[in-house]
Amino acid sequence: MATDPAAAANPAPPPPTAERFRWPPLPFEPAGTSRPGSADEIPPPAPPAPPQRRAGVPARLWRVIEEEWIGVGSRSWASAAEEAGWLPDGAALYCPRCGTSVGAFEADAAGCSACRERRLPWSRAVRLGPYEGPLRDAVLAGKYTAWKRVCLELGRDLGDAVADALRIEGVAPEAVLVCPVPTSLRRRLARGIDHTGLMARAASRSIGCRSGSLLRRAHRPPQQGLSGEARRRNVAGSFRARAGGLGPGGRPRRGPGR
Repeated sequence: MATDPAAAANPAPPPPTAERFRWPPLPFEPAGTSRPGSADEIPPPAPPAPPQRRAGVPARLWRVIEEEWIGVGSRSWASAAEEAGWLPDGAALYCPRCGTSVGAFEADAAGCSACRERRLPWSRAVRLGPYEGPLRDAVLAGKYTAWKRVCLELGRDLGDAVADALRIEGVAPEAVLVCPVPTSLRRRLARGIDHTGLMARAASRSIGCRSGSLLRRAHRPPQQGLSGEARRRNVAGSFRARAGGLGPGGRPRRGPGR
């Protein structure tokens, strides 16, 4: 039987076999590519991480300088609030009419259960928070330790809260006048500070409005330890309009807190 030497050297390929049905079909991959997760895949280099800055380092450094090197005994309001994690109250946490703490849907523009049936000498209240914790400590420090920095920082934060409320109400800062509740001359001399005047000045700067000392106050016994009703009786009739409080054109004259 004759054979072909060329066919023997190069045998014919075997007939194609039927491929098994596969669903879903594999995606088409051009030559030289690899699928994610395959052994020959080389992940791209990760971008360099941005440099991390330690937040609050300047504030902490300044606090160390004040307390350890200079020997400042009183804490500033800013540093105390930062350490305690204190944040000012949002408008939903208190009644916009009297400032009382409320829960969800417990107050509206007409007030809350504590003030809705009462006649108040003001129409809108703005607060930083309840009188407790670091806020209470800062108020007392500004009032009794002649620590002016605390008063200025509290006034600044209060002014920011008032400015937010004015924007919501659509009131221009040019139409606003900040008037501090005055202390008596005797107490101001004894304490060495006009704490409400300092707070009013700082608040007016944050708001971008005017401030003026339009009231004077007669000396009365201390309010400490008195009930709410006793406090109202104690200060009744002690406030008077200050002569010359407003200058030409209704502009406030420069007062002690200006």
